[in-house]
Amino acid sequence: MVHELNVQDKFNGTILVSLRGEEIFSNAYGYENFERETRLSTQSSFRLNYISLQMTAMGIMILKERERLNYSDNIQTHIPEFPYENITLLHLLQQTSGLPNFYDFIYDDTTQTDVLYNDDILELYVQLEPEINFVPGEWWEYSSAGYVLLAIVIERVTGLSYAEFMSRNIFEPLEMNHTYCADGDPNQGIQHRVYGYNQRKQLTDWDITNGVLGEAGIYSSIEDLFKWDKALYTEKLVEKETIKEAYTPYQLNQYGDSTEDYGFGVELYNRHGNHHIDITGVWLGFYNYFSRNLKNKSSVVILSNTNSDPAYIAEFIEDIIADLRN
Repeated sequence: MVHELNVQDKFNGTILVSLRGEEIFSNAYGYENFERETRLSTQSSFRLNYISLQMTAMGIMILKERERLNYSDNIQTHIPEFPYENITLLHLLQQTSGLPNFYDFIYDDTTQTDVLYNDDILELYVQLEPEINFVPGEWWEYSSAGYVLLAIVIERVTGLSYAEFMSRNIFEPLEMNHTYCADGDPNQGIQHRVYGYNQRKQLTDWDITNGVLGEAGIYSSIEDLFKWDKALYTEKLVEKETIKEAYTPYQLNQYGDSTEDYGFGVELYNRHGNHHIDITGVWLGFYNYFSRNLKNKSSVVILSNTNSDPAYIAEFIEDIIADLRN
């Protein structure tokens, strides 16, 4: 199905298609590193960007099931120095906190040689205390701060680093052997690491936020994301009811009975069934797509490292899967 698009000539990245929980197609096209001409494989590790959100959410879900925290907890319960009141972990998970994006102010007092980490982001909010955008729970608006704070909560609750907790509780149990957390080092020794480029094949892989985790910062392969996808239909990590809650639209305070089409780190759509889609934007040369149809257990995962929107490929594949069912 994919070859009809001649993606070999247009696309640099990896593609996975699964149906009813079984892989029906996976392949890689192009290069991990254009300078070294290192070929991509299905084990190549891409920067996931916002696909990382659902994994951070899973960390919180695991701790909730272990009764280490509650979604209703105020952030200040776990991060006492945080200057904003009445924001809960659930607000962070559902992107209804009202917190301003840290990208709006982190570049003012930093240089491109700096590397920021989660504690640096927290300290900036403590020092600057930028005005909140709306009362928590009254609106949906993506905030870059939300999942960074959730990563810090994971660390405060467990006493482990975010990277160590994620490895012990998610990556290792699922045998995601090509999945890593970034450590802020541009030369970090990730096996089969993929580098990000623009469409002119110019390296765009570096930013001062390369040490920030929770919102992004996870590298993974198409093979490992297939393991992740399959695990979400099981109870290997958390109970099915916990996962269902993470995929349920919620009520906004301001609008009575209306709901927002967003779960825990995933957007919720209806197309050919009930899809859960997480698409990264234009960031550091990576443009990734992860779609899950829970009705027929089909998934499409596309990881690209040349800043090219892969949605046209995904929509083509999803239309074929829908036709097969009719």
